[in-house]
Amino acid sequence: MVAVEDKIYTFSTTNIYIYDTSLNTWKTLTSSVSIPNSASRVSAIGHDGYIYILFDSSFYKYNPVDNS
Repeated sequence: MVAVEDKIYTFSTTNIYIYDTSLNTWKTLTSSVSIPNSASRVSAIGHDGYIYILFDSSFYKYNPVDNS
């Protein structure tokens, strides 16, 4: 789970769940980041409007503005 601006993001193997704190609503997107079921540890941090995701030996930079 990671916060960027007024939203909280959680990741699953196929989806991204976004909680908008200002609207008190949840939204589900199909993830552009493929996290395998076998991933033992997933870490994420928000910085400068991006979310950086690390799992196993893979690293992704996720742009929440355009889901890429």
